[in-house]
Parts: sequence; structure tokens; C-alpha cells
Amino acid sequence: MGEVKSVACFAGRLSSLGVDVEDSADILMRHENGGMSNIHMDFIRRDYFRICEIVGEEGTIRWSFPSGVVELYSARDRKWRTIYQGCDTNVMYVEEIRQFIRCVKEKETPLVSGEEGKRTLEVALAAKRSAASGKTVKLG
Repeated sequence: MGEVKSVACFAGRLSSLGVDVEDSADILMRHENGGMSNIHMDFIRRDYFRICEIVGEEGTIRWSFPSGVVELYSARDRKWRTIYQGCDTNVMYVEEIRQFIRCVKEKETPLVSGEEGKRTLEVALAAKRSAASGKTVKLG
């Protein structure tokens, strides 16, 4: 969908958890192609729930982190099917550390560049500014 162009965010402490940060946030982002994405995060939910969904006109892809399952819904067939099942989620973290070590020892190019990391931080800080001001924040 391209770069994030604007961010709107509602965030705050909504629970009695006693944490010194926002315990809930909803972030809405508009991308350069006009598409939108949203993120909901909270410390309030007691069960372990972590998914990513990409929704389009022709279908939906859904990834469940706890189960490691990736499913595809076809709007044409009106059916869900599993396209990937099961992975040891710990492997993801081990591979991340291995890649970092190769970058340091063997000068391998990082999978995520410093520029991409900077852009992600800019979006996160825009979300914080939006939550504080109650206004949409435009990015570069």
C-alpha cells in the first residue's frame, strides 16, 4: 500500500492495571495509494490473541501468531483454506538473532534497513502525537 501518509490514534489508560503507559491504543493509518490499515493493541485482554489480517476485494489473508496458521479466504469461492500451518514461533526469534550475528561478523546486509526502522519510529511517534492532540498527524 506504500508509505504511511497520515496517522490518527486514540490511546490511553483504560484499565486498573496500574501501568505507567497507555494500556490500549487504536491506530488508523492512510497509505500513499489511498489504502488504510489499522492496529489495535492492549494490555487489557486476558487471553493470548495476536493476529494480522490483510483484507482486499478478492479475499482476506489471516495469520494467527499463537497457532502459526495462515488462512486465505476467497471472495469468489466464499471459503477459507489453510495455506500454511504450524511453525515453532521461537524459530522466528532465533533466526532474528542469527541474522544479527551474521550482520556483525560477516557484514551481511540486514533484512530491515536502518531507514525502514527510522520510518517505523516516525509512524509510532506520529501515533503518540495524534493521541495527545486528538488530531490526525500527516507524515512527510
